[in-house]
Amino acid sequence: MNTNSIKTILKIFAWVPGYLLYSVMAAWCFGAVWYSNLPWHWLRVTCALAALAVFISGPLAGNRWFLRGALALMLVVVVWYILIPATNDRDWQPFARNPYAVFEPGGKTVVIHNIRDFDYRTEKDFTVRYLTETYDLDKLKTMDYIQVHWDGLKVIAHSMLSFGFEDGRHLVVSVETRLAKGDVQGGLPGLYKQFGLLMILGTERDLLGLRTNYRHEKVYLYPTRCSREEVRTVFLDILRRVNDLKEHPRFYNTVLHNCFTSLLPSLKLIRPQMRFDISMLFNGLTDYKAFEYQLSQGNVQGTFEDFRRAHYVNPKIDHVAELPANYSEVIRRADAKK
Repeated sequence: MNTNSIKTILKIFAWVPGYLLYSVMAAWCFGAVWYSNLPWHWLRVTCALAALAVFISGPLAGNRWFLRGALALMLVVVVWYILIPATNDRDWQPFARNPYAVFEPGGKTVVIHNIRDFDYRTEKDFTVRYLTETYDLDKLKTMDYIQVHWDGLKVIAHSMLSFGFEDGRHLVVSVETRLAKGDVQGGLPGLYKQFGLLMILGTERDLLGLRTNYRHEKVYLYPTRCSREEVRTVFLDILRRVNDLKEHPRFYNTVLHNCFTSLLPSLKLIRPQMRFDISMLFNGLTDYKAFEYQLSQGNVQGTFEDFRRAHYVNPKIDHVAELPANYSEVIRRADAKK
């Protein structure tokens, strides 16, 4: 092999990362235009296809000005995307009401508004009901980590936290897409500012009962070993972020701001050693992460699967015809229905 052949091979290898990056950016920009805030669907589709044609021709035209033009268009799309604002002014679905918290003088008591407590007859037939409840922060004692699986998926799940008080009440935080009427949730559009970010505060009878008894999803509830002070730290930070989100709307993002990654900043206040890694994108594995970081506790000896099986909620509740008022008590009983 002569020197010129070696130089040619090295040049090809040097260009490969650049072409890969260009291809990824071209694909992302195509999606950003397709899901952009242009007012008409036909216009979005036309502009997206035109942009794709420019991106493809850029490196193939054999003229550096074509490539520079394609890169400039990419920059325009990125800036355009960044400048698309989030808003509270849409015709939202009933699930999409923002909660908020008001602290009473002294800071030991908090009044929380818009706590979701829907009464279900079926998954899609329900009575909309929101509560206003007063909580004594000195009575806050527990935090449970909840994971929900559906359609047989193991590496993908929905994550929630449930805060328990001495009077038996439990308040759940669930980070979800905030959908306007007519919106259809999806992973791909969730990458492109299609949905608002919503931090739901609700009762376990609603947020867990919907999943155990009407959607028939697999729900796991893991008690944590956090102290009262740690639980309070996370809870107060959640309320701070709930209030901030009400005043400053944000977009949901399938990867960056989803049900688990949105909880992580609050959890890191008590477990600073927690670091984001690529495995956390597969949030169905985060129950093991919680176990690994000593967030979870339990009295089961044996493998992690034994531990996981012992905290499977459905057998305790999904056989009942109607969700009981003491739902939270039932799902924590040791005498699970087998």
